[in-house]
Amino acid sequence: MVSTGGMAVRDWRAWAELLKPMDVAFLAYLTGLGAFLLVFHRGIPNWPWLIGLHILTMSAVLMFISWAEGEGVRNLYGSPKLLYMIAYRLVHFFRTTYPGWLYALLYKESGLLIHTIWPGTFDWVLIRMDQMLFFGLHPSVWLGQLGDKWFWFTEYMSFSYAMYYFLLFVVGLTLYFRRKYSPLEAMLLRVGLAFYICFALFILFPAAGPRFTLAHLGANRLNGGFFFGIAQAIVNYEGYAGCAFPSSHVAVAFVVLTTMRRYEPVMHKILLPLIISLFVSTVYGGYHYVVDVLAGIGAGWLGMLWGEQIEQWWIKRSLEETIYAV
Repeated sequence: MVSTGGMAVRDWRAWAELLKPMDVAFLAYLTGLGAFLLVFHRGIPNWPWLIGLHILTMSAVLMFISWAEGEGVRNLYGSPKLLYMIAYRLVHFFRTTYPGWLYALLYKESGLLIHTIWPGTFDWVLIRMDQMLFFGLHPSVWLGQLGDKWFWFTEYMSFSYAMYYFLLFVVGLTLYFRRKYSPLEAMLLRVGLAFYICFALFILFPAAGPRFTLAHLGANRLNGGFFFGIAQAIVNYEGYAGCAFPSSHVAVAFVVLTTMRRYEPVMHKILLPLIISLFVSTVYGGYHYVVDVLAGIGAGWLGMLWGEQIEQWWIKRSLEETIYAV
């Protein structure tokens, strides 16, 4: 009986070794949100199906990891057959990057859960904080007035804002094809943690944003051209009236910029002015309050900090288990 239990424990540890910190963070978030839905599901139609989708997604991810890390896939590496090598690279690519493809779906889900706790929003708090910082002014309204005079500045701000939706994709591919797999996984862990913080605050502290609350004063009244149209189309399709605080745009861009400073200094120099412009564009376009931007930087910073702590703990745990096994 003891032997069987010991074997079970050893099997579990061997299987757990297939997981990486970004896997654990992703699965922990789905588990925690599923538990949240068991308690808070007011106004969520078919919420048991949503929990079932969590379980299905977690099961699929675990099965994929187990298969991708198995001997069958590993044996494809180094094969002289082109088809086998292509198959290996595709599996390895999605094993390394799969969380990045699912963050958009998690954002969409968070938009459905905005009012599970609070029926209203807390924009009045954020508006007051902005006014305290800017001597009674509304920054999104004041900056937006420039759009009446500077058409091309509005276009540039719109380009900077829309760039966010390609940022993680471009940077992730750059790291992957330069074979910087560990930095890529570290970045996805930190981006994931920043996202999870933002998603939690969307639910705990819903805020609609200036384009809804300050429209009567002129927020989001801009006119532009091609890039302005793209930015507006994205916001109208992807945006939710409640997911303003903190700015997930800013949080993720902060993590990406910080990661690039360490691993890709040339790209960091290219991205630095664009991402700073992105920060400004969130307020200029009336999408966020200034305090949303500051909170987004804080969420990104926490994602970086917690990601590093998780990785250090993971390395320490792995070393202890190795020593114990010996």
